[in-house]
Amino acid sequence: MHKCGHDDCFTCPFKDCIVNGVEANEFVEVTGKRGRPKLDPEERKRRKREFQKKYYAEHRQEIMEKMKKRYKEKKAAV
Repeated sequence: MHKCGHDDCFTCPFKDCIVNGVEANEFVEVTGKRGRPKLDPEERKRRKREFQKKYYAEHRQEIMEKMKKRYKEKKAAV
């Protein structure tokens, strides 16, 4: 048992419980054992496509320049 009297931080009723200098809520965030539920695969794909679309829109000029440079290098190598 810890100083607070509970053997498991996850069952501790105190939100501000401190065990060995680490707050229980921080412990959960660091270890990743609880909290964040897994996303549905379709939702994950949708979010990824949305992010890619937004990134492309913001960096279009950069991407186009890289594509042109790559094209010229490949063309010169042939």
